[in-house]
Amino acid sequence: MPRARTTGAGDAAAAGLIYGILTGVGPDTALRYAAAAAADVVRGRPLSARTLQGDASPGVEQ
Repeated sequence: MPRARTTGAGDAAAAGLIYGILTGVGPDTALRYAAAAAADVVRGRPLSARTLQGDASPGVEQ
């Protein structure tokens, strides 16, 4: 199994959390945004506003 590249995952998680806080969603949703953003970085997907809105990461339940 190849090793996952995690560089930038923490930054993406922080961005997702901050985005959630600034858009006024609840803490659970903000943390889901953070998880979705970090997951996309680890998977090698580009981070986008769609990711932060929570609908681009099918592996993260909403």
